Amino acid sequence: MEKGKKNEQVYFRTGYVIELERDRYFSGWQGGRICGASVERAKYFDTAKRAESYVRRHLGFLGFSACLCRVCFVLVETETLETDWKLISDERGPARFVSYEAAKKYRKEHMLQEHTTIELFVFREKNMQIAA
Repeated sequence: MEKGKKNEQVYFRTGYVIELERDRYFSGWQGGRICGASVERAKYFDTAKRAESYVRRHLGFLGFSACLCRVCFVLVETETLETDWKLISDERGPARFVSYEAAKKYRKEHMLQEHTTIELFVFREKNMQIAA
């Protein structure tokens, strides 16, 4: 695999992450402490079930709260990039894509190339509060 392509796959990842606090995501452990980082450096899980299982198994501290988030590609109207993003929706809500190529294909099929751009977006899906 080409080096540039491999770097893109690491930086532009999709899947599930664990949000520890606003815009800080679980990235691993260091010296017995939980580490948080930006979404680009977070630990990714391929399914929500695996992420939830990880929280319960390894982050199950009393009073600990986390949020399972899905990271995927979306289409954003270009004129809203500098303000609050307006996402392109389909019949189920914001159109979400697991790959850049899928978003690009959808954009072309629906003739949205002129006024949209493809971006990564984090959707908060499930709040988890660990109780006794």
